Amino acid sequence: VPDAITRTLFANDTNRTVTYSWGTWPITHDTLNGNVLGNYVAPNYLIPAGDYLTASYGIFRGFLDFSTAILPNTIKILSAAISIYVVGIWADVVARPWLYVTRGVQHLPPISSDYGGQLPYTEILGQIDLGTVTLNAYNDIPLNAAGLARIDPISTTRFCLRGQNDVEDFASVPIYKNYIWLRSRQIGITKCPLLKINYYPAERPC
Repeated sequence: VPDAITRTLFANDTNRTVTYSWGTWPITHDTLNGNVLGNYVAPNYLIPAGDYLTASYGIFRGFLDFSTAILPNTIKILSAAISIYVVGIWADVVARPWLYVTRGVQHLPPISSDYGGQLPYTEILGQIDLGTVTLNAYNDIPLNAAGLARIDPISTTRFCLRGQNDVEDFASVPIYKNYIWLRSRQIGITKCPLLKINYYPAERPC
């Protein structure tokens, strides 16, 4: 019987954020087309994820994808986590602190309409409390059973990082910022998002 294997995959360089900002929450949340942040804060190439209210509401939907087709198609996944290197953190609304992992349905690379296309996919695949995030370090977001089931050993696995307000369609007030900046694969593999998987290469007998 084979032993469990731990493998770390680098995110693809098609990871991007699609964002939108407007005066009211319903328009900001529900609009169909956002703005793709292609080279955000170059040369650092960051992926913002979360939401905020300054003069207007704003939402960042951060899209990640991993080439999981290199995994055995008989894989039995035991656990997995998305690991992100955080270089900026704002967590003003302590009562609604979660950054969620949801299913991603984005194009590769993402396009404007992926902002609205992502809207109905609100099942939580993993989560991290923004108040516990460590700055300038990797932070793990463990995937739950639904998240593990989304890992595709024959194709590309896609995720979207969204703030709690965004997923739950809740307009926080007053002025606040609840989002992070993480490093993108666009700058290279150093500090890029990772998918860490612990698995058996084949189903183990009972």
